[in-house]
Amino acid sequence: MQACQAPHAASSHSASSHPEDLWYLLGHDTGRDEWRIFRLDRITGVTATGRRVAARQLPGGDPAAFVAERLSAAPTRHRAVATVRAPAEHVRAPTRHLATRIRPLDEVTCLVNASDDSLTRISQIRAGLTADYTLDADPDVLNHLRATAHRTLHATG
Repeated sequence: MQACQAPHAASSHSASSHPEDLWYLLGHDTGRDEWRIFRLDRITGVTATGRRVAARQLPGGDPAAFVAERLSAAPTRHRAVATVRAPAEHVRAPTRHLATRIRPLDEVTCLVNASDDSLTRISQIRAGLTADYTLDADPDVLNHLRATAHRTLHATG
């Protein structure tokens, strides 16, 4: 593995894509001594140092799962949590990219955390739900969803 200098020195581990078509580099930050994810489109000024670093074992062993878990725990600009009237496994099947954001409440109900920085992605997640749900969301999210629903109804006559 090659060490690189961004503003932080990190030894690269692997690259992983995320459902929003963003790519992330998973690496161990040698300055902070912790695993971090870096969005590839935000990395600039990379300089190879030629210094080799020892391989590290990734906690959990699955780079894609590690990135998904970190991203689902990251703070977001807009809050949107759906209480879905379906078992978590029923909701998880067609929405694999949301696996870390689905939490069973009981055998027939689950919570889907659709919170995101993008109102459009929240709309897409919500539209992909195939069961009835109620939504607890910020006013900006609700206004965006109402406007989207109005445009859709208008377009479909």
